[in-house]
Amino acid sequence: MEALFSLLAAAIQLYTFVIFARVLMTWIPNLDPYNPVV
Repeated sequence: MEALFSLLAAAIQLYTFVIFARVLMTWIPNLDPYNPVV
């Protein structure tokens, strides 16, 4: 049971990393250098 939980936790962590990478890849090309936040 512990091995199953460990595998599930690793899969969720990988999935979260993939979503975060995709969000960054869609956000960076739309970056406006004249935006005051930047």
